[in-house]
Amino acid sequence: MLRYQLPRLVFINSLHHKGANPWQVIDQARSKLQHHSAAIQVPIGLEDDFKGLVDLVQLKAYYFHVEKVVVEQVPEEVPEDMEDFVSEKRRELIQTVSEVDDKLAEAFRCDKPISAPDLEEAVRRATIAHKFIPVFMGDAFKYNKGLQLLLDGVTNYLPCPIEASAYALERSKNGEKRTLVASAFTLKENWKHGQITYLRIYEGVIRKGDFITNVNTGKTFEVPRLFRKRNDCLDVIQEAHAGEIVAVFNVNYVPGDTFTDGLVRYTRSTSVDASKYLNGFQGKDSTTSRDGLEMGEESPVSRGYANDRLIMINLINSEIMC
Repeated sequence: MLRYQLPRLVFINSLHHKGANPWQVIDQARSKLQHHSAAIQVPIGLEDDFKGLVDLVQLKAYYFHVEKVVVEQVPEEVPEDMEDFVSEKRRELIQTVSEVDDKLAEAFRCDKPISAPDLEEAVRRATIAHKFIPVFMGDAFKYNKGLQLLLDGVTNYLPCPIEASAYALERSKNGEKRTLVASAFTLKENWKHGQITYLRIYEGVIRKGDFITNVNTGKTFEVPRLFRKRNDCLDVIQEAHAGEIVAVFNVNYVPGDTFTDGLVRYTRSTSVDASKYLNGFQGKDSTTSRDGLEMGEESPVSRGYANDRLIMINLINSEIMC
């Protein structure tokens, strides 16, 4: 996660198990994984007595009532016998977040009352900035207790797609702006149209009849038709804009290839030099050989056994493409 700069949430599962202790798990995450984290929730009972969760941000108690295979979450007030413990854990949450969020820290130092919306915004800012990791908990076995609250946390504390930023490495000195930048991310076989390549458009516009260039291979080809996936159907479209996913046919590519209109040469900023992986395999197995490998070029790998070759390719792809 650190490598790809992704904001994170933690979910502590199996609170119904004997010996369940979410506070010990949080302490281990802090000490062993160096997580700057705190609980967003407090369990109402543990092991066989696990009944629900208290949301420390909203100060609401959620009890889980199982109706056949459906779990109903009923929000109620915090139980009186848990008020002191909930106040302690909420103050711990505020203090932990205030260490990495200046706006909340100012209110905390001045001992001002912190409302639920203010705390929620502070947790979201710190989470998106990769400075804080909210901890959720529950029991996903059989009845999925707490998972809906976890999904609510994804909505409340993680960035939505329009807030995400896409970066690329410019491989030329062309300063043109608003040009097409798209990336191939998957390939499917269709009984009617043959091989389908799906492109995610990061910038610019792609239109029917445009000529686009594969930056990695330098090959240019025309886009005869564009399609948009809708359920099990492919709808013909004339153009698509940034943020959309389109389908084109009979395009040879490697997952992760970048396509532009030829005015710029962008490539993925997370590109990995595959030669170091092949060198590692060659050191472990003398039967492995390869031709000269350069970034962005194909390199045939010679091995004695097809299965070993497939395993090696899958390991490289899993590391490079994730």
